[in-house]
Amino acid sequence: GYDPSINKAYPWLLSEDVYRLADKYGIVILQPHGRKNTDFIGIGEQDVLIALKKTLRYYAIDKRRVYLLGVSMGGYGAYAIGLHHPHYFAAIAVVAARRYHFLWGEVDRTPLPPPRAQVLKAENPWMLAENATNLPILIIHGENDTLVPVANAFLMARRLSKLGCPVRLNILRNESHWIYFNSSLFRKIFDWFRNKSNSPFPKHVVYRTYTTAYNRCYWLKIDEIAQWGKPANIRASALANGTVYVNTQNVARLTIELNPRLIAPKRQARLILNGVRVWEGELTEPLPLTRFIGAHTANRTDGDDEKLKLAKTQELCGPVWHAYTGPFLIVHGTLGTEAMRLANYNKARQLALEWVDFSDGLAHIKADRDVTEEDLARYHIIAVGGPQENSIVKRAVHSLPIKFAPKGYTIGAHTLRGKQLGLVCIYPNPLNPRRYLVIYDGVLWGRALPINHKFDTSPDFAIFTSEQDADGANVLLCAGFFDSHWQVDERLIWCVQEQCPAGFQVNN
Repeated sequence: GYDPSINKAYPWLLSEDVYRLADKYGIVILQPHGRKNTDFIGIGEQDVLIALKKTLRYYAIDKRRVYLLGVSMGGYGAYAIGLHHPHYFAAIAVVAARRYHFLWGEVDRTPLPPPRAQVLKAENPWMLAENATNLPILIIHGENDTLVPVANAFLMARRLSKLGCPVRLNILRNESHWIYFNSSLFRKIFDWFRNKSNSPFPKHVVYRTYTTAYNRCYWLKIDEIAQWGKPANIRASALANGTVYVNTQNVARLTIELNPRLIAPKRQARLILNGVRVWEGELTEPLPLTRFIGAHTANRTDGDDEKLKLAKTQELCGPVWHAYTGPFLIVHGTLGTEAMRLANYNKARQLALEWVDFSDGLAHIKADRDVTEEDLARYHIIAVGGPQENSIVKRAVHSLPIKFAPKGYTIGAHTLRGKQLGLVCIYPNPLNPRRYLVIYDGVLWGRALPINHKFDTSPDFAIFTSEQDADGANVLLCAGFFDSHWQVDERLIWCVQEQCPAGFQVNN
């Protein structure tokens, strides 16, 4: 759960009764910190997965019996992590949890501008509920919860049930949000976990994702999404007669890990992909098959298309928050006047301080003139200042899809000009395409946002004013996403349709 006073030195811990109870059940408890208020997404989710992998490596734990339990903020994290990576877990339990990111109490903080709303879809358990087809979920909620109303539990349980997912709902009469301080609750959860185990090769798989950051589900992996901004969907079934059916929507490239455990012994195997037989033979050992899908990728191989060298992969897919999940270096520009240099240094320092408040982790800062080739190889670069102010951006600018002009920017067919404009943009670094380049230019993004949302709702690019909207974000003039090959796609660009704020010009 969330408590602003916790940190790595003074973490939130369960009671001694819960740890003794876990010992009786033969359960090893792994309790990641969660980085204060990340909702266990982004860097918070990554911490959980890294801690889990290290625990499985160094301790004798049955990998078929790994369970995910979260309370309050951690309950939302359990939903999100479990539905992003259902193959990791045998079951999950959520206690007093929201059903999606921007619901707090009875207040729905949407509608957000479409690009910001799209970012949240990739994290939103409500949108990804069908991924629990093989993942049992226990939902527990206090009837009198005033912090996260009990309707969250009823609605999520109903949605999971309608989708055919295994779900159990337990509403505790006359209980509040703080039910997780009662150790008897954990006895119920541990009892429910006890007989649950995970199969790495279920016969029926359903998976949805909006991003290649989360792209694997059991024996299927989405390598490339056809049209960014729309969900990629897979439905697959392995029949007893040896036929494996895989049907996809909005998937351009897919890896299928055929395994003898999917079919009956001594059966000839057949793979039917979107109604077409693409492989047949005797399956005696694991066989990974990668296939391109769709007319625009027919008969294509990795060497045929230069654009594949700049594709949205699991490691590099955006949006802006994704750069903060790996090692990054904040680089302030030293070109231009003394006033410009000082302004960029102060913005870089502000970003670093906000990162400490958000993530309970340190951020490193360097001047652009001090950045080495080793830095470019190791770090995602968070550059403060445009090409007239930052030498790193100046070196990369001719390879970027956003063009810089005096008092404005151009992206695709859209040019925006005005005083007090700001830009935030993420792109594979032209100086090292295996790392990101994030650019902050002009007005700094999100100065009025609460600390827990400064890093998580920016799309691939946003051009904005210094004014704030209802939730504290800067007023967007133009924002959106690059396509699956980091190219400009007008369908993925949103620009303000109403009268432009005074002092600004938008040419579409």
